[in-house]
Amino acid sequence: GRVGGVGAGEGSGSVGPGVSPPVDSPMPAGARPASGLKDRQKISLICRVVAVRGAPADCNPSVEIRVGSEINADDIKAVARPAQTSPRRGGELNETIMLGSAVFEASALVHVIVWDYSGGDGRPCGRASLPIGDALKGAFYNPKASSQEAGLGMEQTLDVEGKDAGGFTAVLRFGFWEHSKVTVKVDKAHKLPYMDLIGTIDGQVELRLVNSDMSRERFPHTAGEESLWHAETEVVSNTTEPVWAKKFHFPTSGDPRQQLLVILWDDDTPMPATPVGVVSLPIGDILAGQPESEQERKLKLLQVVGEDKVDGLNHARLIMHTSWKPALHK
Repeated sequence: GRVGGVGAGEGSGSVGPGVSPPVDSPMPAGARPASGLKDRQKISLICRVVAVRGAPADCNPSVEIRVGSEINADDIKAVARPAQTSPRRGGELNETIMLGSAVFEASALVHVIVWDYSGGDGRPCGRASLPIGDALKGAFYNPKASSQEAGLGMEQTLDVEGKDAGGFTAVLRFGFWEHSKVTVKVDKAHKLPYMDLIGTIDGQVELRLVNSDMSRERFPHTAGEESLWHAETEVVSNTTEPVWAKKFHFPTSGDPRQQLLVILWDDDTPMPATPVGVVSLPIGDILAGQPESEQERKLKLLQVVGEDKVDGLNHARLIMHTSWKPALHK
Protein backbone atom coordinates (compact mmCIF):
# COMPACT_ATOMS: atom_id res chain seq x y z
CA GLY A 1 0.00 0.00 0.00
CA ARG A 2 0.93 3.69 -0.23
CA VAL A 3 1.36 5.37 3.14
CA GLY A 4 -0.06 8.91 3.42
CA GLY A 5 0.51 11.91 5.64
CA VAL A 6 4.09 12.98 4.86
CA GLY A 7 4.64 16.68 5.64
CA ALA A 8 5.91 19.34 3.26
CA GLY A 9 9.42 20.65 3.92
CA GLU A 10 10.67 24.21 3.99
CA GLY A 11 14.16 25.59 3.52
CA SER A 12 16.37 28.51 2.66
CA GLY A 13 18.87 28.95 -0.09
CA SER A 14 19.75 30.46 -3.41
CA VAL A 15 17.48 30.58 -6.43
CA GLY A 16 20.63 31.03 -8.48
CA PRO A 17 23.19 33.47 -9.79
CA GLY A 18 23.00 34.73 -13.32
CA VAL A 19 19.20 34.78 -13.37
CA SER A 20 17.90 37.48 -15.66
CA PRO A 21 16.91 40.60 -13.72
CA PRO A 22 13.16 40.74 -13.05
CA VAL A 23 11.03 42.77 -15.40
CA ASP A 24 8.79 45.36 -13.77
CA SER A 25 5.12 44.95 -14.61
CA PRO A 26 1.82 46.11 -13.13
CA MET A 27 0.18 43.84 -10.58
CA PRO A 28 -1.89 41.29 -12.54
CA ALA A 29 -5.46 40.30 -11.72
CA GLY A 30 -5.52 37.76 -8.91
CA ALA A 31 -2.23 38.92 -7.38
CA ARG A 32 -2.13 40.11 -3.77
CA PRO A 33 -0.03 43.09 -2.55
CA ALA A 34 2.24 42.89 0.48
CA SER A 35 0.08 45.55 2.12
CA GLY A 36 -2.64 42.89 2.47
CA LEU A 37 -0.53 40.46 4.52
CA LYS A 38 -2.01 39.52 7.89
CA ASP A 39 -0.11 39.87 11.16
CA ARG A 40 1.77 36.64 11.97
CA GLN A 41 1.25 35.31 8.44
CA LYS A 42 3.89 32.84 7.25
CA ILE A 43 5.78 33.78 4.10
CA SER A 44 8.87 32.90 2.10
CA LEU A 45 11.00 36.04 1.81
CA ILE A 46 12.68 36.47 -1.59
CA CYS A 47 15.60 38.84 -2.10
CA ARG A 48 17.21 39.80 -5.38
CA VAL A 49 20.71 40.90 -4.32
CA VAL A 50 21.96 43.22 -7.04
CA ALA A 51 25.28 44.36 -5.57
CA VAL A 52 27.43 45.34 -2.62
CA ARG A 53 29.09 48.65 -3.47
CA GLY A 54 31.79 50.70 -1.81
CA ALA A 55 33.65 47.72 -0.36
CA PRO A 56 37.49 47.58 -0.44
CA ALA A 57 38.99 46.05 -3.57
CA ASP A 58 40.24 42.99 -1.65
CA CYS A 59 36.78 42.25 -0.19
CA ASN A 60 35.02 39.10 -1.40
CA PRO A 61 31.45 39.91 -0.34
CA SER A 62 28.41 37.71 0.21
CA VAL A 63 24.97 38.80 1.42
CA GLU A 64 22.72 36.95 3.87
CA ILE A 65 19.15 37.84 4.90
CA ARG A 66 17.45 37.10 8.22
CA VAL A 67 14.14 38.13 9.79
CA GLY A 68 13.67 38.79 13.50
CA SER A 69 14.20 41.33 16.24
CA GLU A 70 17.12 43.74 16.60
CA ILE A 71 20.63 42.23 16.41
CA ASN A 72 24.02 43.62 17.39
CA ALA A 73 26.08 44.31 14.28
CA ASP A 74 29.28 43.41 16.19
CA ASP A 75 27.97 40.08 17.52
CA ILE A 76 26.69 38.21 14.45
CA LYS A 77 27.09 34.43 14.45
CA ALA A 78 26.77 32.07 11.48
CA VAL A 79 23.57 30.01 11.26
CA ALA A 80 22.83 26.64 9.68
CA ARG A 81 21.37 26.68 6.14
CA PRO A 82 21.59 30.45 5.68
CA ALA A 83 19.74 32.36 2.96
CA GLN A 84 22.96 33.69 1.48
CA THR A 85 24.54 34.52 -1.88
CA SER A 86 27.78 33.07 -3.16
CA PRO A 87 30.76 35.38 -2.56
CA ARG A 88 31.85 37.38 -5.59
CA ARG A 89 34.75 39.79 -5.88
CA GLY A 90 33.77 43.20 -7.18
CA GLY A 91 30.44 43.04 -5.39
CA GLU A 92 28.17 42.68 -8.44
CA LEU A 93 26.28 39.67 -7.11
CA ASN A 94 23.08 39.52 -9.21
CA GLU A 95 21.72 36.54 -7.30
CA THR A 96 18.32 35.72 -5.84
CA ILE A 97 18.10 34.11 -2.41
CA MET A 98 15.14 32.95 -0.34
CA LEU A 99 14.39 32.64 3.35
CA GLY A 100 12.00 29.72 3.15
CA SER A 101 10.17 30.31 6.41
CA ALA A 102 9.57 33.79 7.81
CA VAL A 103 6.77 35.48 9.75
CA PHE A 104 5.26 38.82 8.73
CA GLU A 105 4.55 41.05 11.72
CA ALA A 106 4.76 44.78 12.29
CA SER A 107 7.72 44.55 14.69
CA ALA A 108 9.82 42.23 12.51
CA LEU A 109 13.04 43.48 10.95
CA VAL A 110 14.79 42.25 7.83
CA HIS A 111 18.54 42.06 8.48
CA VAL A 112 20.90 42.25 5.51
CA ILE A 113 24.29 40.91 6.64
CA VAL A 114 27.40 41.40 4.51
CA TRP A 115 30.09 38.74 4.90
CA ASP A 116 33.68 38.92 3.65
CA TYR A 117 35.26 35.69 2.36
CA SER A 118 38.59 37.20 1.28
CA GLY A 119 40.34 35.27 4.08
CA GLY A 120 38.70 31.93 3.27
CA ASP A 121 36.30 31.60 6.20
CA GLY A 122 33.56 34.19 6.13
CA ARG A 123 33.45 36.97 8.69
CA PRO A 124 30.59 39.45 9.12
CA CYS A 125 31.68 42.97 8.26
CA GLY A 126 28.40 44.83 8.68
CA ARG A 127 24.64 44.79 8.42
CA ALA A 128 21.63 46.90 7.46
CA SER A 129 18.16 46.48 8.92
CA LEU A 130 14.71 47.71 7.96
CA PRO A 131 11.10 46.89 8.94
CA ILE A 132 9.70 44.01 6.92
CA GLY A 133 6.83 46.19 5.70
CA ASP A 134 9.33 48.68 4.24
CA ALA A 135 11.35 45.87 2.65
CA LEU A 136 8.24 44.61 0.84
CA LYS A 137 7.07 48.04 -0.36
CA GLY A 138 5.62 47.62 -3.85
CA ALA A 139 5.89 43.81 -3.80
CA PHE A 140 3.03 41.45 -4.60
CA TYR A 141 2.38 37.70 -4.69
CA ASN A 142 1.04 36.18 -7.89
CA PRO A 143 0.22 32.47 -7.33
CA LYS A 144 0.12 31.92 -11.10
CA ALA A 145 3.48 33.57 -11.81
CA SER A 146 5.76 31.89 -14.33
CA SER A 147 8.89 33.31 -12.68
CA GLN A 148 10.11 32.96 -9.11
CA GLU A 149 11.04 36.64 -9.22
CA ALA A 150 7.67 38.01 -10.34
CA GLY A 151 6.28 40.64 -8.00
CA LEU A 152 9.52 41.98 -6.51
CA GLY A 153 9.19 45.40 -4.89
CA MET A 154 11.12 48.59 -5.49
CA GLU A 155 14.93 48.57 -5.67
CA GLN A 156 16.45 49.76 -2.38
CA THR A 157 19.97 50.95 -1.56
CA LEU A 158 20.79 50.35 2.11
CA ASP A 159 23.71 51.72 4.12
CA VAL A 160 25.61 48.85 5.74
CA GLU A 161 26.76 49.60 9.31
CA GLY A 162 29.59 47.95 11.23
CA LYS A 163 33.17 48.44 12.33
CA ASP A 164 34.45 47.15 8.96
CA ALA A 165 31.70 48.59 6.79
CA GLY A 166 32.50 52.23 6.29
CA GLY A 167 30.85 53.38 3.07
CA PHE A 168 29.29 50.02 2.14
CA THR A 169 25.90 49.93 0.49
CA ALA A 170 23.75 46.93 -0.49
CA VAL A 171 21.37 47.16 -3.45
CA LEU A 172 18.41 44.79 -3.22
CA ARG A 173 14.78 44.07 -4.13
CA PHE A 174 12.44 42.04 -1.92
CA GLY A 175 9.44 39.87 -2.69
CA PHE A 176 7.47 37.10 -1.04
CA TRP A 177 5.35 33.99 -1.40
CA GLU A 178 2.33 33.50 0.85
CA HIS A 179 2.23 30.25 2.82
CA SER A 180 -1.24 28.71 2.91
CA LYS A 181 -3.18 25.80 4.31
CA VAL A 182 -5.05 24.01 1.52
CA THR A 183 -8.15 21.88 1.99
CA VAL A 184 -9.07 19.31 -0.66
CA LYS A 185 -12.26 17.26 -0.51
CA VAL A 186 -12.25 14.25 -2.79
CA ASP A 187 -15.98 13.84 -3.31
CA LYS A 188 -16.84 11.26 -5.93
CA ALA A 189 -16.34 10.08 -9.49
CA HIS A 190 -18.61 9.42 -12.45
CA LYS A 191 -18.35 6.87 -15.27
CA LEU A 192 -15.12 5.23 -14.20
CA PRO A 193 -13.85 2.57 -16.61
CA TYR A 194 -14.27 -1.16 -16.04
CA MET A 195 -10.92 -2.54 -14.88
CA ASP A 196 -11.73 -6.00 -13.44
CA LEU A 197 -12.62 -9.20 -15.28
CA ILE A 198 -15.20 -9.91 -12.59
CA GLY A 199 -16.84 -6.74 -11.27
CA THR A 200 -16.01 -3.12 -12.22
CA ILE A 201 -13.30 -1.11 -10.43
CA ASP A 202 -12.09 -0.79 -6.83
CA GLY A 203 -11.34 2.92 -6.87
CA GLN A 204 -8.94 4.86 -4.67
CA VAL A 205 -7.61 8.41 -5.10
CA GLU A 206 -4.10 9.49 -4.12
CA LEU A 207 -2.94 13.12 -3.81
CA ARG A 208 0.69 14.20 -4.05
CA LEU A 209 2.11 17.72 -3.73
CA VAL A 210 5.09 17.91 -6.10
CA ASN A 211 7.31 20.58 -7.64
CA SER A 212 6.44 20.02 -11.31
CA ASP A 213 3.72 18.64 -13.59
CA MET A 214 4.31 14.87 -13.42
CA SER A 215 1.06 13.90 -15.14
CA ARG A 216 2.70 13.64 -18.57
CA GLU A 217 5.70 11.57 -17.52
CA ARG A 218 6.41 8.32 -15.71
CA PHE A 219 5.92 8.77 -11.98
CA PRO A 220 6.88 6.35 -9.17
CA HIS A 221 4.05 4.10 -8.00
CA THR A 222 5.07 4.82 -4.41
CA ALA A 223 5.44 8.45 -3.33
CA GLY A 224 9.06 9.27 -2.53
CA GLU A 225 11.31 12.28 -2.10
CA GLU A 226 9.67 14.04 -5.04
CA SER A 227 6.48 14.36 -2.96
CA LEU A 228 6.33 17.22 -0.45
CA TRP A 229 3.12 15.73 0.97
CA HIS A 230 0.83 12.86 0.04
CA ALA A 231 -2.31 11.11 1.23
CA GLU A 232 -5.01 8.80 -0.11
CA THR A 233 -8.70 7.94 0.25
CA GLU A 234 -10.10 4.60 1.27
CA VAL A 235 -10.86 2.03 -1.42
CA VAL A 236 -14.49 1.99 -2.62
CA SER A 237 -15.04 -1.46 -4.09
CA ASN A 238 -16.81 -2.61 -7.23
CA THR A 239 -18.46 0.56 -8.51
CA THR A 240 -17.95 3.00 -11.39
CA GLU A 241 -19.69 5.73 -9.34
CA PRO A 242 -17.66 5.78 -6.09
CA VAL A 243 -18.25 8.29 -3.29
CA TRP A 244 -15.29 9.00 -0.99
CA ALA A 245 -16.30 12.34 0.65
CA LYS A 246 -12.84 12.55 2.20
CA LYS A 247 -11.16 15.82 3.28
CA PHE A 248 -7.43 16.44 3.37
CA HIS A 249 -5.40 19.40 4.62
CA PHE A 250 -1.83 20.25 3.69
CA PRO A 251 0.56 23.23 3.87
CA THR A 252 2.12 24.90 0.86
CA SER A 253 4.87 27.50 0.61
CA GLY A 254 3.00 29.09 -2.30
CA ASP A 255 5.76 28.21 -4.77
CA PRO A 256 4.04 28.70 -8.17
CA ARG A 257 5.88 25.64 -9.53
CA GLN A 258 4.04 23.28 -7.20
CA GLN A 259 1.37 20.94 -8.55
CA LEU A 260 -1.22 18.73 -6.89
CA LEU A 261 -0.91 15.37 -8.62
CA VAL A 262 -4.19 13.42 -8.51
CA ILE A 263 -3.97 9.69 -9.26
CA LEU A 264 -6.87 7.25 -9.61
CA TRP A 265 -5.91 3.68 -8.65
CA ASP A 266 -7.66 0.35 -9.05
CA ASP A 267 -6.98 -1.65 -5.89
CA ASP A 268 -5.92 -5.21 -6.75
CA THR A 269 -5.14 -6.53 -3.27
CA PRO A 270 -3.16 -8.71 -2.67
CA MET A 271 -1.48 -7.70 -5.96
CA PRO A 272 -0.07 -4.15 -6.45
CA ALA A 273 -2.63 -1.48 -7.33
CA THR A 274 -2.96 -0.36 -10.97
CA PRO A 275 -2.81 3.35 -11.87
CA VAL A 276 -5.89 4.11 -13.99
CA GLY A 277 -5.69 7.85 -14.68
CA VAL A 278 -3.90 10.97 -13.55
CA VAL A 279 -4.31 14.74 -13.63
CA SER A 280 -2.16 17.60 -12.32
CA LEU A 281 -3.66 20.72 -10.76
CA PRO A 282 -1.35 23.78 -10.48
CA ILE A 283 -1.22 25.03 -6.91
CA GLY A 284 -1.64 28.53 -8.34
CA ASP A 285 -5.11 27.60 -9.61
CA ILE A 286 -6.12 26.66 -6.06
CA LEU A 287 -4.56 29.74 -4.43
CA ALA A 288 -5.82 32.26 -7.01
CA GLY A 289 -9.33 32.44 -5.55
CA GLN A 290 -10.57 34.13 -2.41
CA PRO A 291 -9.53 32.65 0.95
CA GLU A 292 -11.90 30.04 2.44
CA SER A 293 -14.02 30.11 -0.73
CA GLU A 294 -14.70 26.55 -1.87
CA GLN A 295 -14.36 25.79 -5.57
CA GLU A 296 -15.80 22.72 -7.29
CA ARG A 297 -13.51 21.00 -9.79
CA LYS A 298 -14.61 18.40 -12.34
CA LEU A 299 -11.38 16.80 -13.42
CA LYS A 300 -10.82 14.87 -16.63
CA LEU A 301 -8.23 12.14 -16.18
CA LEU A 302 -5.31 11.53 -18.54
CA GLN A 303 -3.86 8.19 -19.54
CA VAL A 304 -0.91 7.16 -17.35
CA VAL A 305 2.42 7.31 -19.20
CA GLY A 306 4.07 3.91 -19.35
CA GLU A 307 0.88 1.96 -18.59
CA ASP A 308 -1.59 0.14 -20.86
CA LYS A 309 -4.24 2.41 -22.35
CA VAL A 310 -7.50 2.33 -20.39
CA ASP A 311 -10.58 2.21 -22.63
CA GLY A 312 -13.36 4.61 -21.67
CA LEU A 313 -11.18 6.82 -19.45
CA ASN A 314 -12.10 9.92 -21.47
CA HIS A 315 -15.68 9.64 -20.14
CA ALA A 316 -14.60 9.55 -16.48
CA ARG A 317 -14.83 12.62 -14.23
CA LEU A 318 -13.43 13.10 -10.74
CA ILE A 319 -15.27 15.62 -8.56
CA MET A 320 -13.27 17.55 -5.94
CA HIS A 321 -13.63 20.74 -3.93
CA THR A 322 -10.67 22.94 -2.98
CA SER A 323 -10.16 25.93 -0.70
CA TRP A 324 -7.31 27.66 1.11
CA LYS A 325 -6.59 30.07 3.91
CA PRO A 326 -3.44 31.98 4.98
CA ALA A 327 -1.06 30.02 7.18
CA LEU A 328 -0.56 31.91 10.45
CA HIS A 329 2.26 31.41 12.95
CA LYS A 330 0.82 30.33 16.29
